[in-house]
Amino acid sequence: MKSIIKRILQTFGIRIFRESYAQALEHNFIKTNSRISPEFKINQRDFSSLFWRILLETFRDALEPLERNSKKESPNFEALRKNSQYDTGSIPDDSSILLSIICMNFKPKIVAEVGTFIGRSTHAIFRASNLEFGNYSTEIYTCDYSNDIKLHFVNDSVIQYPMASSVEMFQSLLDLDIKPDLYYFDGRLGDQDLTLIGRMNFLNSVIVLDDFEGIEKGVQNASLIESMYPQIFVTVYPPEADLLKAFGLRPKTSLAVMIPKSLIRFSKQ
Repeated sequence: MKSIIKRILQTFGIRIFRESYAQALEHNFIKTNSRISPEFKINQRDFSSLFWRILLETFRDALEPLERNSKKESPNFEALRKNSQYDTGSIPDDSSILLSIICMNFKPKIVAEVGTFIGRSTHAIFRASNLEFGNYSTEIYTCDYSNDIKLHFVNDSVIQYPMASSVEMFQSLLDLDIKPDLYYFDGRLGDQDLTLIGRMNFLNSVIVLDDFEGIEKGVQNASLIESMYPQIFVTVYPPEADLLKAFGLRPKTSLAVMIPKSLIRFSKQ
């Protein structure tokens, strides 16, 4: 009896499917020759906006403590200018807050920084792991070609390369088999820099660029990286003014991020 019922269901099931399929073809519900694009496209501007919105929302509770810390430390940094051989610009407080939450998100174990100067950006990376929101440990290797300024907050986890070029620092890290998983560039890079760091963990590392505007060094660094290592990174442009204002930050920053495509994941929530 069961075998008879099974044959009946199979027969009528096939017939119903064939009739339904024929009707669908007749009414153009199914196009057998149609081509469906295998791509979902999103432009870099929209992706950038989404990146910053998610990051700022995730670390909303950290923004105020970071701002208080920036204001507290600001006089200490400015006092270091008198020790500089070459006095130049420094990362603004709000950009340092963004740099901190980038580090909080990716939790790098090793960071390489080009452009120490008075240490605002170094401190932004350093404090990210030491604040209650960070909960991770990191080592920072930082160089400055023009200055020899001893930073006031450093401990054994911050290694300075004073009066040293980025090439010299990268060669040292390579010799020591140290492979950063986050790079912060506030200095102009060259082919030799990228050749050296290409032999480390560079292609799986997050890159943060300052001065990403117009034809400034951040844009030139990104172009050089993309030309030497094409299709590896997604460039996140600096956040728009309205988004920054919505989170209580000043509406101006030139901070950009390059994320390896291998690190981008989709979550269920």
